[in-house]
Amino acid sequence: MAKAPKLKKNGDFEGPPSKRVKKEIKKAPFNAKENKQKVAPVKSGKSKEIGSEKTVEFKLNSEYTVSENKQMFEANWKHLLPFKHWHFRNFLENSANSVEKLEDELQHFENWNRKENDLYSLYQSEDLQSINKGKYPLIYSFREFLYNDVKKWLEAASGVKLTAKIDCNASCYAKNDHLLPHNDQIGTRKFAFVYYLTEFAWKEEDGGYLQLYDSDEKSRPKDIAKSLPPLRNSFVLFEVHQRSWHRVQEVLGESPRLSINGWFHSTHKLPIVKLQPKKLELGKAIRNDMDLHLILDRDILDEIRYAEIAKSFEDRSELMLSNALKLAFYNTLKRKMKRMPFSSAHRPNEQILEVCSQMKATSAIVLKVLMSSEFEKTVGKMTGLELKDCPRRVQLARVSPGNYTLLTDGILNQAAKLGNTLDVHLFIWDSDKDEEWNDEWGGFLSYASKGDSEELVRISPQSNGMALVFSEPDVTWFLKYANSSAKTYYLFTLTYTNIQNDD
Repeated sequence: MAKAPKLKKNGDFEGPPSKRVKKEIKKAPFNAKENKQKVAPVKSGKSKEIGSEKTVEFKLNSEYTVSENKQMFEANWKHLLPFKHWHFRNFLENSANSVEKLEDELQHFENWNRKENDLYSLYQSEDLQSINKGKYPLIYSFREFLYNDVKKWLEAASGVKLTAKIDCNASCYAKNDHLLPHNDQIGTRKFAFVYYLTEFAWKEEDGGYLQLYDSDEKSRPKDIAKSLPPLRNSFVLFEVHQRSWHRVQEVLGESPRLSINGWFHSTHKLPIVKLQPKKLELGKAIRNDMDLHLILDRDILDEIRYAEIAKSFEDRSELMLSNALKLAFYNTLKRKMKRMPFSSAHRPNEQILEVCSQMKATSAIVLKVLMSSEFEKTVGKMTGLELKDCPRRVQLARVSPGNYTLLTDGILNQAAKLGNTLDVHLFIWDSDKDEEWNDEWGGFLSYASKGDSEELVRISPQSNGMALVFSEPDVTWFLKYANSSAKTYYLFTLTYTNIQNDD
């Protein structure tokens, strides 16, 4: 009689290692140059076979199929935290090297699409329902294995009746790729699954862990409660619902994080919980006689240039002004920023960011200038916009590796209520070196419209740069995830709202 798989902890099952012949495929080394060109870091050319077979039959590790284990799975399923999930190690029986053969074919897969938006950066295939059986027989066979064997096994183990609908695609995360917090809740999705084809020696320092969040009484994600390693030949399942918040940690190592993943569906459609963003507080201009020459560079205040600047802004609705602050003031401000008190704005489904609520003298001067009626007049001349009496808000943030903001439905709806807006972004470097920003680090500001994934405008951080961007109600911006290579910088953002624009 087969022994029950060992329950390691909280939904983590480890079956005995299945037999596998020793011959292995060497993995493709990660090619940094290819990644920079947005090419998936996998092999090129024809797939190499292991053994003589052209196809293999995929089989579950027998330790997971015996009837004696069904009750154990069901019992653990009811008590798992932070939400119902299973992590099955050594998932496939591997005496015929089926894992290595499948990985090799996926390593040579040609149809990777680069996917990037506010939520993720990765390579992904189309739905494998349309996979070419003749060209990719092993991927096709594994898909059929999921559609039939795994589906039946999951129905028996979970007690949930599933439909014929199964979504399935392949994913490849290169170095610095990531997937930010979300709950997968769309339509009739019932169980999410991930099957890993990663390196044997995947370590914690390589990143790429699947991280599960606990949530509050309103189904908002709070903190990471559990991290599941993307172990080779392991299979993760979790139930999809309002609280199934999770993310893929940034990949930090050089090896690609390969997987086949998707969703099993049921007939039941859960109601969507609409999470409302934090309410924005808008203010008015500070009516004072602020002398802008105290901190702004004289070229910025040269009225002779305003007509030229306004024409450029009219054509593009955005512009970047270099050397915005006086050099001496800018250098002083950089030093002072390092001692400013910043606190975490920790709302994983919306943003992870550090913001300042108590500005000290030097930064407070910048705040007063930005909120002043004199600055309002100056920006109005540069843009040709009437900004008087427009409600506005200003924020100071510190952007560091791991920071991001997301365009949730709540954020987009909130932005639409602000009408036409003008954003003024002022970038302050943390480093003494004013090196050029590399967009491969993330950390840039991206403007997009509701319901459209296409990037409209990208603002790359620039030391002592001031960006002006005009947006219509259905357009807003997000901070792209700043990855582990990013440098720290500070960002003042002033937003004028409800601007009347006759054009």
